[in-house]
Amino acid sequence: MSKGKYNVRDFFDVHLKNKISSVHRYIHRVAYDDQKPVKTRLFTYVEDILAHALHDHYCITLIECPFKFNFESLLNQFGWFCQFMYFNFSETKIQFDILNKLREKDLSVQEINMLLEILANDKEPYQFPLNKYQGKAKFALMKRQNMDEKGTVTYFIERDQHFRLVFAEALESLREQKHDEEFAVDMVVDGHPLDLTVNDEGRVPDEQDISGPKKYEPSLYGYLRLNDYLNTEQQQIVINFLYDLLKDFFYKEISFKNFEAIFYQEQSIAVSLNVSKPSLNHLDAQKIHWLLRCLKAKIISASWDVVANKIVVYNKKGKIIKSVYGISEDKIPPNKRKYIENLLKPLLSQLPEYLSI
Repeated sequence: MSKGKYNVRDFFDVHLKNKISSVHRYIHRVAYDDQKPVKTRLFTYVEDILAHALHDHYCITLIECPFKFNFESLLNQFGWFCQFMYFNFSETKIQFDILNKLREKDLSVQEINMLLEILANDKEPYQFPLNKYQGKAKFALMKRQNMDEKGTVTYFIERDQHFRLVFAEALESLREQKHDEEFAVDMVVDGHPLDLTVNDEGRVPDEQDISGPKKYEPSLYGYLRLNDYLNTEQQQIVINFLYDLLKDFFYKEISFKNFEAIFYQEQSIAVSLNVSKPSLNHLDAQKIHWLLRCLKAKIISASWDVVANKIVVYNKKGKIIKSVYGISEDKIPPNKRKYIENLLKPLLSQLPEYLSI
């Protein structure tokens, strides 16, 4: 429902000319792309206009649309359309036209975030306060309230909500794809580019062998191999500890079974962390680097390439923090190093004594 309820004063605030024009042309059918434009004749029954629009999938507005309506203008004037239009596309139009063009557009992450923010702010048309606009836009809000009470826009609301949901899901999917592409193309660790393209099964492929035939050395394992001097029980203690420590930062929810797999299987799914999430442990990129460095020194036999392959760290903007895998020791403040060392003491106290810090 729209925000606020109009009263007599609101009605008289709108100029008579705007009220007459808005009543005579109560609903506007907006032709998209290849649809035939239609004009609303004076004194046409609103029910007939709505029936035609619903049947032929014309999007509708309660004020006249000031733009040509095609895919480019949909993006360029997305804020206006989300505020004033009931999207009424057919399912085939959405899937075979609009979403295909969206994928071909190659939007940046910033552009995608902008569109998602508009959708979040305007979940339905005509949801603005009565005092935000004047004239026809204000009177349109009154018309929307009357139509809500009569139930004349119920089907349009359903189709409108469906499109906004599908469009938002497509944008989120494209954003995630952008993150994966940026990681695969741009990320370089220890002077070697990493190939982290996600395959059809949602898994990260094995680390590329850049040194010829594979040797049985810890640096060439494709998973976070726990050191041999830890028995099975001690290895499980390590995994349980790290899962509890990092689970608040998971970029996406991951089961304990999948988390455990990064310590035993080359084909395991990478664990993604978002350090901007709130947590009692207050970890940041530097602390996570020192945590990983301590683990590599005492518990895990794996190269930085493999660590970067299996534990991917993002900031609040969704960008991968490359410094997590390559920052020098002298750039970590002593207080942060001490914090991580104290954090690890409960774990190391359950392991062989020579692992103590």
